Parts: sequence; C-alpha cells; structure tokens
Amino acid sequence: MPTYANLNKRHISTPILCLLCHTDLESVDHLLRFCPVTSQFLTSLRFTVRFMSKHLDYKYWPVEVFQTTDDRNRKLVTLSVWSIWFARNKLIHEGTSQTLSDLVVFVLGYLAKIEALEIVGYPRCFSTQIHWRPLDLDFITVNFDSSFNLQEKTSISGIIARNERGLVMGACTYPHINIADAFVVEARTYEQAI
Repeated sequence: MPTYANLNKRHISTPILCLLCHTDLESVDHLLRFCPVTSQFLTSLRFTVRFMSKHLDYKYWPVEVFQTTDDRNRKLVTLSVWSIWFARNKLIHEGTSQTLSDLVVFVLGYLAKIEALEIVGYPRCFSTQIHWRPLDLDFITVNFDSSFNLQEKTSISGIIARNERGLVMGACTYPHINIADAFVVEARTYEQAI
C-alpha cells in the first residue's frame, strides 16, 4: 500500500507523519491498527476484538482477526479498513476531511444494508475458481489504466498489449493536460486503448 512510510522507503519525497493523528510514522500497521484515530473509530463501532499481537505483520493480522471473531466483526473490520483508506485518500487527493462520526455513520449504514440483504435472502454470488489460461492463437489482450492529478489537471494513461504467450506486443504512455475530472481521464484512456 502506498503509505508515506512505503513511499519514503522508495525515496519518494512525501510527508511521513500519519495524516489522521499527526503523531507517528504512517505505515500500514499504524494506519489500520495502532493510530489513535483508528482505535477511537473502532471503539465507536463497538468492534469487540482487539488485535492480539502487536508483533504480527500487517499481512498476517487480518487472518488472525478473521479466525478469532464472529461474522459481524469480520464485516466491521473489512468495512473499517476500506473506509479508513478511502478517507485518507480523499484527504490527500481532494483535501476533503471526513469526521470520525461521518465514518461511523457510513460504516454502520453500510453494515445495516448488508444485514438487511441477508435477512431478505438476497441471492448470493457464488464464486467459481477461475484459472488463468493462455489466449487462443492470434489474439492479444490489451490492459490500460490511468492516474489523475486534480490540482494540476493532468493525467497519465498507460496501455500494454500482450499476445497469447504473454509476451508484450506493445506498450505506451500518454500524458494529458487540462483534464476536467476523472471521468474524462477514463474516457481518454479507453479511447486510446481502442
């Protein structure tokens, strides 16, 4: 995850303090487990399980939480991580700060909708195991993505084409200026990929 600590390790100049509490280095562990704002947020949600070991790496603590808690707390922790990361990104990219109570209302509202769908018996999607397989001969796959800088009204699109053996047949990047919003970026990227 592109936290300030990870970006700093890669020598990308960024602030290093957590945007939520401004007291500690912003790492994945700090942001999602040890940040005082995150702790207050989880307490407000009545999240009843604490992260057992402070020594577990962020890659392993979700497994521990999911193995040691009930279904409601699993949903709460999933929605909480999502909303914390969303709020952080909204603050960085749009300069918009969300209050703790806004986040609590969002998560509890979303959880209520999920639980209501389960009561009604809304049909669930059953996952099927999909394995990667090579494309048929004479086919290529084209993948594309873009990034957008709202303040500078610029974006960059990246496109890569691969053949049935996975070999790169072509790749390119396109810078864009005077971009109004993210929708325009997506449309331009799609247009160039075609």
